[in-house]
Amino acid sequence: MTMLSIYKWMVFVNAISFALLFSLTSLLDIKFDDTREYTETIKPFAPECILNLAFYEPIPVQYYEIDKWRIYLPGLAIDCALGAFQGLILGLNLLTSTKNCKTKNPSLLLPAINMFLYAGMCCSALLVHCIRDGGPFDEWSSSVLSVKFFVGMDIYCTTCVPAIMLLDTLSERRLFGAQQTRIILLCIFVLKAFAVIVAVQLESRWAGFVLHVVSMILYGCPIFSLAIIDAITEEQNTRKDESTTCLHSFPWLASATACLMFLAGPSAFFAVPLSKITSRAFDAHSGIFWGCRCGML
Repeated sequence: MTMLSIYKWMVFVNAISFALLFSLTSLLDIKFDDTREYTETIKPFAPECILNLAFYEPIPVQYYEIDKWRIYLPGLAIDCALGAFQGLILGLNLLTSTKNCKTKNPSLLLPAINMFLYAGMCCSALLVHCIRDGGPFDEWSSSVLSVKFFVGMDIYCTTCVPAIMLLDTLSERRLFGAQQTRIILLCIFVLKAFAVIVAVQLESRWAGFVLHVVSMILYGCPIFSLAIIDAITEEQNTRKDESTTCLHSFPWLASATACLMFLAGPSAFFAVPLSKITSRAFDAHSGIFWGCRCGML
């Protein structure tokens, strides 16, 4: 199966899973916990003043019970599982592919690393946000060390992805040679790890917010701007030849940007009204992760 075919299947899966954002409560026996604080698991990623802008009223937390397991935010759990699958499949395919699309840089190493990091972020997010009670997780959820580890892993994977995306974008323009790219990549891994360790150990919510959210915005703006410019200029040359068509053509980049701007963003800042409008069916976490999953394609 070619890379383009895999991307098309992933696009199809993401499009189908969009319906789950609004229909999960009618498909499963979803219950609501009014005693649990909705922002409990996202406090390490944002200071109180930022959270109060979006979650100014209590939102009941969705959960689904399987035997002794209680899965909080089941929509988010599905998104994390699909995201981890998407990251692993595309990452492995990028590593094993010798021919992807017509790019200036033939190396697929950086995009593959990004996909694996995205899969790691989804796996850690699943444990941080969803699976905290029941079964063997009762033990680790009460352990400060284990919670810090998965929170740190979530922040680390999330903050590395946009930095490596920007490095990949710039290396395609031959701004860096192969050796320089490897050195910069190593610096990203080491410096980001140091910053995350300091932030988690100090329990600095502002540091977590900068690493987790602000960095995505700072890196994301030049990434999408340069990618869309490239897609527009190369669209006419690559549209007719599927074997050399760049996967990130303008229509898909525009759609991915729209998902991030009009779903991931509003899901966070309009969490309360969206929950009320949909009779508590819509969950902000799911909207954010669905938008990011589309953006990662």
